[in-house]
Amino acid sequence: MKDYIKELLSYLTIIPSAAICYFPMKNQLRYGKRKTAAFIVPFFLITLPPAAFLGAYFTMLTAFIPIPLLALYFVVYKKTVNADLSQALAVFMTVCAAVAFPGNFANAYDAMLHPGSNSFIFSSEAAIFRLVLTSLLMAALYVPFSKYGSRIVDSFAIKKVWNIITLISCIFLGYNLLIMPHKYSTLYVNNVFLFFVISLFMLFVLLILLLVIFYHIVNGMMTAAKTRERNRILEMQESQYLKLRNYIDQTAKARHDFKHAIRTLTTLAENNDFAAVSEYLKRYSGSLPEKDVVFYCKNNAVNALLNYYMHAAKAEDIALSWDIDLPEVTGINDIDLCSIIGNILENAVAACYPIEKGKFIQLSVTRHHDSLYIVATNSFGEVLKQGDTYLSTHKNGNGIGIESINTTAERYDGFAEFSNDEKFFYTNVVLKIKE
Repeated sequence: MKDYIKELLSYLTIIPSAAICYFPMKNQLRYGKRKTAAFIVPFFLITLPPAAFLGAYFTMLTAFIPIPLLALYFVVYKKTVNADLSQALAVFMTVCAAVAFPGNFANAYDAMLHPGSNSFIFSSEAAIFRLVLTSLLMAALYVPFSKYGSRIVDSFAIKKVWNIITLISCIFLGYNLLIMPHKYSTLYVNNVFLFFVISLFMLFVLLILLLVIFYHIVNGMMTAAKTRERNRILEMQESQYLKLRNYIDQTAKARHDFKHAIRTLTTLAENNDFAAVSEYLKRYSGSLPEKDVVFYCKNNAVNALLNYYMHAAKAEDIALSWDIDLPEVTGINDIDLCSIIGNILENAVAACYPIEKGKFIQLSVTRHHDSLYIVATNSFGEVLKQGDTYLSTHKNGNGIGIESINTTAERYDGFAEFSNDEKFFYTNVVLKIKE
């Protein structure tokens, strides 16, 4: 019973470790906080006691039991969050690497209490010490992981970067496992004990510094991306403004000359020269300025975006069928809305390039109750897929546009679906409007 309680105390560190895993996922919980907690807590109560029993009864299995246990916990963890697999794995492995340090510090504490023992016979005092250190780590990481970590998880979805974080975390975790002393007596040779503690502390500080650097790099990338989106919209609005100003200048001249046209028409009508009237009207209507800007909706940013891609589509002889029903205030950030619509239209126009005939893009944007629906259909030349993931046809790797749409949709508690048949590509996006 004493060995069982000691093992159970050791396994209890999984609970604060699991809490740390959920800090960055506070906005990605699939079932909400209460339902997730109501599932996870009983799950731990069911799995931890048997694991502690096996560790107490089969002492040599102590080092191997956590491996399948952690694999099982990750599967459950991924099932309870909406984040991408690369994000969930990066967060999970980072937490594993972080909580491995209290484990080795507990080994050092155990070596101080029992110099002749080893890590397979972990004392109850050391188990409690490890649990306290892990709990303190949980408290220390609550604010940075919940505030800054969740921001990155919610907004940053480049899988390659998350995979790099997973690799770095595995290196730190592997180092902790490698330097774990099996026999405490080896720590008392020369200055090994001091080197062991100092190296652990410095590596832990290095891990924290790397996480801070990672945050600032990603934050800079996201800020730069938002700046590019803002500049893009401003350029489109400037183009729309210049076209409108040019149209106003042209119509001002037309309005000034209109009285002369009326006088000419009156004279021709009085002379019953109706053929001349018809010919004059034909020439006059042909001299009127054409309107370069179309008002699709009351939202200026979206309207500028649509006009930009309208001209791009016309240049490629792409037929357009757009149904835009948007108020001036949509309830969704203009940058995010323009990012989604812009990526859809950019991909659609690019998909139509290889086609010689039958190019078309259909787009519908409507608000219904508390949701915004964006539906698009377009013709395409080719589609590249890897499993269920669409790949870019003009760049290597995943389509950044589709990835951006998915990320933005999830941020508004919505979703994005992409599909295709032999001729058409379909996009369906639903966003929950935040009043």
